[in-house]
Amino acid sequence: MDETGGGVTAECDGDATQDGFYYFYKMVTPGSPAPPLESRYTIPRAQTPEICVSHNGNVLPLRGRDVAVTSYYQGGNTVIDFTDLDNVREIAWSDLEEGTGLADSWSTYWYNGRVYANGGLNRRGTTGNRGVDVFTLDSTRLRTTKRWAYSNPQTQEGFQRP
Repeated sequence: MDETGGGVTAECDGDATQDGFYYFYKMVTPGSPAPPLESRYTIPRAQTPEICVSHNGNVLPLRGRDVAVTSYYQGGNTVIDFTDLDNVREIAWSDLEEGTGLADSWSTYWYNGRVYANGGLNRRGTTGNRGVDVFTLDSTRLRTTKRWAYSNPQTQEGFQRP
């Protein structure tokens, strides 16, 4: 994920930019040279500078599919399927009011069958934390029997593919 400008001085200029994207590389042994870029992805909705910043998400523990959730600040929350790196695509998303910037999602994480998102603005767009939004991914293809006793998404601690 690319939090260009640290979220304070976010920068984005559409598809010509290198900012605000998920970047996909093959895994290598630590200390090995960096592999070439395999693919990149950003949300398909109209973007202002802050909306193009991908920020704080994690990968679902699915067998045979690569799916992740993340936040895009004012661009809301996204669920992407990156199983086929030539066709990374959004399969679900949420925004309080599309295009208004009211989502202000700071982080979005999957945990034991739910997606949890939190943000900084309330639903009227004024300052003050609105709390946590909880979503269910209503798809049999995204269900997993994997359960975590706890989650530390910042480090992906304990994550193992089922």
